[in-house]
Amino acid sequence: MQRALIGVVAAAALLGAPGPARALEASEVAALAERHYRLLYGFSALEAYQAQRGGQSSEFVVARRWREDGVDVVVDVIKPEAAEKWAFLFLQHLGRPDDFFGYVPVGIVSSAGGAGRRVRRLEASYQETDLPFIYTPLRELRPFLPGELEYAYAGELEIEDERCHLIRAKPQRETQLSGIELAISPRYGISLRTRFFRDGREVRRVLVSPADIRIEQGRVLLTKRRLITTAARNETVLVLRNFLLDPELPDRLFSAQTLRTQRFPSF
Repeated sequence: MQRALIGVVAAAALLGAPGPARALEASEVAALAERHYRLLYGFSALEAYQAQRGGQSSEFVVARRWREDGVDVVVDVIKPEAAEKWAFLFLQHLGRPDDFFGYVPVGIVSSAGGAGRRVRRLEASYQETDLPFIYTPLRELRPFLPGELEYAYAGELEIEDERCHLIRAKPQRETQLSGIELAISPRYGISLRTRFFRDGREVRRVLVSPADIRIEQGRVLLTKRRLITTAARNETVLVLRNFLLDPELPDRLFSAQTLRTQRFPSF
C-alpha cells in the first residue's frame, strides 16, 4: 500500500506539473477525484490538531488506520478541559454504511438517551448537520471511499494562481448532502477548494492554500485548513500540530471499549 501511494504522489508531479489543458474523460475524472482522497487519507497516521474559531479553541488527536476495504478513525479530544473525556470512533467500510460512535455526555447529541456518559451509536448523517464548534472538524476526518460518489467534469478555474480541474460529485447513497464540488490542482493532486451542498445550496466549504501543503515521506499533509460554514458565516481554522506516519495501530484501539477506558495513544 505504501509503495502504491508513493507512486500516486509521484504521478501527481507534486513539485511542478503544468496546469490542465483539456477536458477530462469520465474515467480520468473519477481517478483524479479519488486520488485526492487517497493522497490525504490513504495511509495510517497519528495526527494532533488545534482548531480555532474566534476566541474558541480545541485540541484533539486522531488515530487513522487505512485498510484496503475502508478506514478506521479514533478521535480523542484533549481540550477544552470541559470536553477532555469526549471521544469518537468512525469505522468505514466499502459498500456499507459507516459505524459512528461517540463517548459524550447525554444531551450533547439529540439521539442520546439514558443517563450519564456512555458510548452510543450516532447517525452518520449527524456530521452534516449544523454542528457546535467543537464538532466542526469531525467532518474533515472522514474521506470518501471509491464508489461513494459519482463524478462529472465541470471545466477549469484558478485558485491562488493555480489552474484547477473543477469536478462535481453526487453521493451514491442516502445522505444529507446533495452534492460536492472539488477544485483539484494537478500540481498537488488535491482540492484547494471543496464546497458541500444540501438541497442544492452551499452549506460549507474547505479552503487549502498551496503554502500549507507539506510533502513528508511521500505523504501529503495539510498544515492548515479553513473550514467555513456558509449560512452562519463563521470560519474554523484547523492546524496540524504534530504527526507520526505509518504507526502500528492495534485492532483494540478502534473499539467502543477504548472510548470508555480512554486508553488513547499520545505523542
